Amino acid sequence: MSQPTSLGFFDKKPGVFSGMILMNVEGNGVRKTVLNSMSYVLVNRRLIYVYAFKTFTSDEDVKPLEDFAKKWTAAIRAANKVAATHP
Repeated sequence: MSQPTSLGFFDKKPGVFSGMILMNVEGNGVRKTVLNSMSYVLVNRRLIYVYAFKTFTSDEDVKPLEDFAKKWTAAIRAANKVAATHP
């Protein structure tokens, strides 16, 4: 793995903090550039680390992964709000 390059943060709101990095990975003689979204989600007094990876082929790969991460973290928070109110 190469040193990751930070692409910055794209979701900063109460209970969610998300960023994205880009790095090169090599295994079995195959080298790929990988885009990684990382989110910290606070639910029910617990911190959950949520991540997703995508092979990077162009700058157009960034927005779909960012959108996916935002939807995923929102769904996690919504599901845990329901769980917290219905024991």
